[in-house]
Amino acid sequence: MVGLLLAALTATAGTVDVPDGLDDAYGPRRVALVVGVDVYDDPPLRGLSFPAKDAEDMAAVLRDDSAGDFDTVRVLSGEVDAAEFWAAFADVTRDLARDDLFLLFLAGHGTLGPSGTHNSALYFLPSDANLERYDLTGIPMDSIDDALHALESRRRVLMMDACHSGTGRSTLSSQVLGWISSLRGPAPPPASRSFGRFDARMLAADVRQPAREDDELQNGVYTHFLVEGLQGAGDLDGDGLVSVRELHEHAASRTTRHTGGVQVPMLETSEVGAGTLFLAGDPDNRVEAENAILTGLSGLPDGVVVQVNGAERGAILDPGRHQVTLTDAEHRVMDTPVRFRAGQAQDIRELLRDRGTRYNLGLGGGWARSAWTPDTVLNLDVQMQPRDTGGGRPVFGWSTSAGTGDVASLGRVSAITSTATVGWRQGGTLGWGPTIGLGFVGRLVGPNRQGAPLVGLGWRFDLQRRRGFVAFKAAIDVVPASSGPSWLPSAMLVFGPSVRR
Repeated sequence: MVGLLLAALTATAGTVDVPDGLDDAYGPRRVALVVGVDVYDDPPLRGLSFPAKDAEDMAAVLRDDSAGDFDTVRVLSGEVDAAEFWAAFADVTRDLARDDLFLLFLAGHGTLGPSGTHNSALYFLPSDANLERYDLTGIPMDSIDDALHALESRRRVLMMDACHSGTGRSTLSSQVLGWISSLRGPAPPPASRSFGRFDARMLAADVRQPAREDDELQNGVYTHFLVEGLQGAGDLDGDGLVSVRELHEHAASRTTRHTGGVQVPMLETSEVGAGTLFLAGDPDNRVEAENAILTGLSGLPDGVVVQVNGAERGAILDPGRHQVTLTDAEHRVMDTPVRFRAGQAQDIRELLRDRGTRYNLGLGGGWARSAWTPDTVLNLDVQMQPRDTGGGRPVFGWSTSAGTGDVASLGRVSAITSTATVGWRQGGTLGWGPTIGLGFVGRLVGPNRQGAPLVGLGWRFDLQRRRGFVAFKAAIDVVPASSGPSWLPSAMLVFGPSVRR
């Protein structure tokens, strides 16, 4: 199974040219669907002024490179029926990946109705909704939540400038008004929804409060302050970024103050801290501040289990050092510490390929200072590295150096050194470790040929990529002689192709 796993992941690695910009093309994307409904077929639902403008204003700030910097923003405004909404939702989310961010903004009428004995159900009303038949023609918020949770993306934000209280951007059917009257009190809240770790739901008001429009602001009050926050006013800590929590603090405080406490926005999230989801700010700063991402999980074969620090984890990680373990049904394929930088997207398949058997062929040269060889030599370097599960791996190599030049007291000398080495390599893409070698040195001084065995110790640093490597080698070889040992220090730089199996 291990061999099949490695083969499946590396079968085409050595033959495909990677075009410039591919990392950006396959990096996490920011996608939004922005909906503002203010055209309704049912007369009781008419009368909203600004949802379409709310949608256009929100889309503009999300598209702005210096604010939201979203890659894709789809806008539905004015007259939007339920079928159009769901078609657009399916279209923009069709190719979302696990690490993408998806934002859904809704502005328009909301309403509520009974759900069981102790809860209510919330609805967003499209243009073709009928108030008296809200449960059949409205869009249940439970359905929207289910659709969001079904996405491949694990970063999801819902913003909603609508209310469900029967005032402001809401109205209630006669059936619901009768139900509320029978309760002798306010309608009960909706049932609690579960949230993924990086879900956030930003609501214009509590279910019992209105969500107001304002002629002076020319927007829904909540949307106005959301847009203001995304344009930079929500950067409460001055780091050039606006997180979900910062945006909520800004919009909620301004909305509450502007409405005299009548409308108090709500944030529902399982997000931990203020730096998990950034909705606006300088893109470079955002990438540096965001969490690290472990990608490629969906591309692993069935039955392969990934653990981080001993537990099964999702794709989002805190920056720092983590122990990454990958096992199939029979073997531990990889078990290695990996340091994740803030904003880094690390493909686990690449980590796995880095641990597979590798063959290196390098050419280069360097400096070799001794009484036996010239100062400058060329070097041929061959290596085989067996598969590594993460604790390091042995390295078997053969190195040959040759050069011609003047040697003190001997004149012109041609020399060759050939050494078989065994070493140990620690690390992944960047590696290092000691080597020990046994070989011989031969030279030609005029008509005389001389040779001697040698033994040496060295240290090697290398950078290994998909199809190539570069390495720096430092070694001290010793040639025994009757007059005493001769020391052969050397430093070499080699590079060349690399094949992974």
